[in-house]
Amino acid sequence: MNDFMFLVQIALVLIIVFVSAYSVVGYQRRLRRAQRTAKQTREELPSLRQLDSRELDALRGQLIDPTRSDRTLELDGNEVYRLSGPFERHGLDTGGHTTWHDQIGGVEVILPYDAALFLKEYNEAEVAFSGRYAVVISLNGEFDLQGGKERQQRREAQEDQWEAGVRGALKCVFGNDGPVEDGSPRQDIRILDQRLETPAETEDREGRGIGFLSSMAWIGSFIALAIAAGVAGEIARQIWVTAAGILALLGLWLFWRPYRPGMPARVNRVSGPLDIFMVPAPNGGPDQGQPALGDRLPFSVPPHWFHKLGGLVGRTVEADIRVMDRSAVRLNHDFSIDAEMIQSRPHYWGKHLSLTLVALGAVVTMLLNSPGPIGDMVLAQHVISGHEIREYHDSQSLAENPPRQGDLVSLSGQAHCQVETPSSNQVAGLIDCSRIRWDGELLPNEPDALPDHLRMLAQGDFLDVRELSGVEQMLVGGHGRREIRVISNPGHAVNLVEQACSDAEREDRGNLFSRRCQDTRRLLLSDMILDMEEAPESWDGVHDLFQTADGDEVRGLMLRDNLERFYLHGRDISNHAILDYREVLAESILDRQRGGILLEVTNGGEAELPSVQHSRRELIRWNELLKLTQRSEAQPFRLEGMVTRLGEDASGAVHLQIDASRSLDESWPALMRSTWLSLGLLLLLIHVPLFAIKLRAARRRGQQLTEQGNQNPRF
Repeated sequence: MNDFMFLVQIALVLIIVFVSAYSVVGYQRRLRRAQRTAKQTREELPSLRQLDSRELDALRGQLIDPTRSDRTLELDGNEVYRLSGPFERHGLDTGGHTTWHDQIGGVEVILPYDAALFLKEYNEAEVAFSGRYAVVISLNGEFDLQGGKERQQRREAQEDQWEAGVRGALKCVFGNDGPVEDGSPRQDIRILDQRLETPAETEDREGRGIGFLSSMAWIGSFIALAIAAGVAGEIARQIWVTAAGILALLGLWLFWRPYRPGMPARVNRVSGPLDIFMVPAPNGGPDQGQPALGDRLPFSVPPHWFHKLGGLVGRTVEADIRVMDRSAVRLNHDFSIDAEMIQSRPHYWGKHLSLTLVALGAVVTMLLNSPGPIGDMVLAQHVISGHEIREYHDSQSLAENPPRQGDLVSLSGQAHCQVETPSSNQVAGLIDCSRIRWDGELLPNEPDALPDHLRMLAQGDFLDVRELSGVEQMLVGGHGRREIRVISNPGHAVNLVEQACSDAEREDRGNLFSRRCQDTRRLLLSDMILDMEEAPESWDGVHDLFQTADGDEVRGLMLRDNLERFYLHGRDISNHAILDYREVLAESILDRQRGGILLEVTNGGEAELPSVQHSRRELIRWNELLKLTQRSEAQPFRLEGMVTRLGEDASGAVHLQIDASRSLDESWPALMRSTWLSLGLLLLLIHVPLFAIKLRAARRRGQQLTEQGNQNPRF
């Protein structure tokens, strides 16, 4: 699963890189194509005229490079050309910064002033060139530089009047203060007065925020607790704990401090005919309604006001509109933010959601990284209450005065590892040293010893072997004479194999064991040369030979590699034979595992516990089991930890489960982790209900305001 997720991540990264590279290449290709088109157009088009002085003056401050806002361009000349074609726009978004390029007829153009307002699907323009850019001088017979400059000046004058709240008719940008199409006089949009927001209007604009600063303070507090849990040294720990406490108090103060409204914004009281015009949605959705006073003062209203504005369209209304963002706070006497705030107080749930998410993240992080929250809590409580660690150096004192669950204990003594209870797919005799028995009962009688022939076969190297002497090597000759080994007692090998295999055949250990015996006998017959004139050719003959005195003087010759193979075959035979003995011994020990103190150690990385030698050789496993039957083979142990469970085993002996990772050395990190988790849970306990209550109340208030708006206002 991890490999699959890694491949998915790699694939996503490659897709993102490919798409980004494709976008950049396409963007650069469009720029080069526009540059070639501009050069070709400039060479082919005839010059219409020269720029006059008024046009040159109007272009000052308008020649800005679209790709670099801090770079001013210069005209290549005063020649004016005619450019026609469809309007296109393309750009590139890099890290939140978008660069747009406007084109007419495939040539990139600079649109001074408000020329963009006069664009059509197909355009006729007069342009002057500045490098690869064409600067629009006139457009579609509706825009020219002088008119754009005048509108810009009127727009600035209107904005100055709006900012200052100068009483009187609001200046018109497009200079159409004459009568409308039906001949009736145009109604003015007038600024009546300017005032400051009321506290309620300021609160409506500002809100109470999302608790960002408080959330950051709490996150800092949790980080300080994490650092305090990991640093060494009392001074450093106290510094980080103090920092965590200060940040937590700061988070509380930032969240619960009394609200104080900020600086009130300026509000203009204006009057004029209300209109609603449709504007295209930015995401290509249905057109959106935009309320405005006349044709020169668009403004915004709360959503629950908008659907009741239709009855006021065409009528003169009086509105209080904020200067900064042109949002209405009052409309006639029918809609008022101030009245709504007094009648129905808003409910802020965003900051409770922020603290809920911070607390949830803290709790989840701790649960994923804590060795056990319950153990941390118990250890922290142990430290806070000042309980001392309980020491036991003999099993009798522990049995008489056992610790309680959650106590810290220090134990030392001598104990035996425990034999595991075999499962359905296990053989008996597996030893578990995470469970040790302190002064438990042992087998009443010494177990039967392994037969000597099995022990010898398991150990190997039981033959008297030497290399050929110098004279013997000269007599033998050949390149392999150094590999020949002389066996002084070949009968010993034959007798050991025969005894082990005869026992197995009597006990009917199966065909597999019989085949191993046959392979071993065949190896001796074929690879061991007996130093005699008429050597037997069958196994029975060889076995009979070494049962008589005539076989005592017979020597055997084998290659060194074949001798090693014979030893391996012998160990294999003995392993399968000893397995039965080991299972019997393990079952005997398992039946007598009782009494004393049973200690079950978890997370025992730092504990000093008895150990066993792990091996595939059954003789070693047998010897390890045999040690469990001998009092003298008890091994020393020393451990510290927390009692996580106290009870009795099947025999009625005291059974302690001890977490060795929970020691006094871990008490400080456990205290910090417990504090972390407690603070997170406390924040969840407080802010989850408040979030739910505030969210429900906010929705109910919104419904009430909408219902009130549906009632007939006083038009």
